[in-house]
Amino acid sequence: MSDSDKTLDKSDLLELYKITSEDLQHRFRQHQARVAFYSSICTATIAATVAGSLKAEGEFSLLMLLCGPVVIFILAHFARLATRNLYRACFETLALKAKLQVQLGMTKCVLGVDAEYWASEHLLTSRMIEGASGFSVSDDFVDHFSREGFQKSVDYLFLLFQLAAALILLVLFYELGWLPLPIAESS
Repeated sequence: MSDSDKTLDKSDLLELYKITSEDLQHRFRQHQARVAFYSSICTATIAATVAGSLKAEGEFSLLMLLCGPVVIFILAHFARLATRNLYRACFETLALKAKLQVQLGMTKCVLGVDAEYWASEHLLTSRMIEGASGFSVSDDFVDHFSREGFQKSVDYLFLLFQLAAALILLVLFYELGWLPLPIAESS
């Protein structure tokens, strides 16, 4: 018997399902922790730069403060990539879990006509089944959902940090006299 002819028995599938479920929870917690870590560093750097610019005296101090927005911009870009990769890994694990659910018969109607309520429903919610079954291959499922949902909000959050960094940079350029703003002088 070749390796491709071997199938896992139900107890092996259940153990793999349990491991996959725990891994999925771990990955989502890791993603949340990573978002919190990067956003707190960006927030602290913005606060330090703004506070420093209010106390800065002289051109050298303002020049040193230019590092803040540059660090924020680079860090926010890196954070978007890092959180996006981890979020994608969550959906790769979710795709494996969906495959195991099919193998375990969780997508079949199990309650039957004698059930007190929800007799015609599957063990899993219809939304979960439709979400996975709407794609011909799991890679399409992963590609689609790894760009949507919470990660889309995370991308916008780090984009907002980049915009804040650009605004701070413009203010610092103005303070250094590198960006003259055309203001109408009163007569």
